Amino acid sequence: MSIEFDQSVIETVRRAGTRALDWLIPSDDCRFELTDIVLSAHPSPTSESQEWMLSVRVATNNRALVLGQFADLSPDGFRGFHDNYVIGFVHSAVLAEHGLELGRLVQLQLDVHESPSARPSDAYRYLPLSEALARGALTDASPLARRMRRYELAHLLVAGYAVSGPSPGMIDAIEEFCRDHAGVTVIDAFSGTGSLARVALVAGAARVSCVDQSVGHEAHGTLADFPGRSEFLSADAFDASFEWPEADLIVADPFYDHTYLVTRNLLPRWRGSVSTVIVNLGPSSAMAWQERNTCAIREAGFSVETRDAFGEAIAWCTVR
Repeated sequence: MSIEFDQSVIETVRRAGTRALDWLIPSDDCRFELTDIVLSAHPSPTSESQEWMLSVRVATNNRALVLGQFADLSPDGFRGFHDNYVIGFVHSAVLAEHGLELGRLVQLQLDVHESPSARPSDAYRYLPLSEALARGALTDASPLARRMRRYELAHLLVAGYAVSGPSPGMIDAIEEFCRDHAGVTVIDAFSGTGSLARVALVAGAARVSCVDQSVGHEAHGTLADFPGRSEFLSADAFDASFEWPEADLIVADPFYDHTYLVTRNLLPRWRGSVSTVIVNLGPSSAMAWQERNTCAIREAGFSVETRDAFGEAIAWCTVR
């Protein structure tokens, strides 16, 4: 299989990638330049064919901010949250201008590396909803703001001026499951502030377990009005020695680049102790990425239904 893009498509990718970063990171602290666009072939993890990858390469003085998540700032390729939006923006622009569905042809990747400039600190932080609204990080009528008010969620995770969580699609999925299955037990596998755990309790779960490497005071505060119905387990979810408690539902909203580690490594371990898992697979437009993860889910012994919610693919995984 051979793929060739003419120069007009490459220019559209370059223009759309730059516009997306301009929109996401309106910060004087963060400087970036789209340096290259590379098309390359790799062996497919799911078949004997080749898989094509289009890398949009960015040089920046603040790699963590461009990625939009806490990141190991090593020279290795490390993709993150803003990949969802930058690549989605590129996909939409190429489809509108050239009629090409890039997600069906290639796997898209945002490849971020550092320039020699020193990178600013404090790229990530928890921000109170009231402050996020005042700063214009999101609007009062946005789907996320409405859901945060409904469930009295206090904090967002932000990178610069961009919101990284919680996911409104995951909130809706957990609400639906818990309202349809009252009294269930739930594990929030990457709990952070405990927002998704709180959604589960408000929606009718009997008990939740929050699992994270560092369960902070934010999570304890989020669940303070549910005494006796929550527990906090400080653990690395990917640690093979960690013994997962049994539950009716596990919810997993990991950083985007960790998604395949969840579907490939954790779902086989969860199969014996849970009936349903809901996982945020990342951007709906990354079709090759979705296929890779859904194949891993099926290989782990689950049936899977993927739903598009606010541009993200939410996978409902049920033990077969």
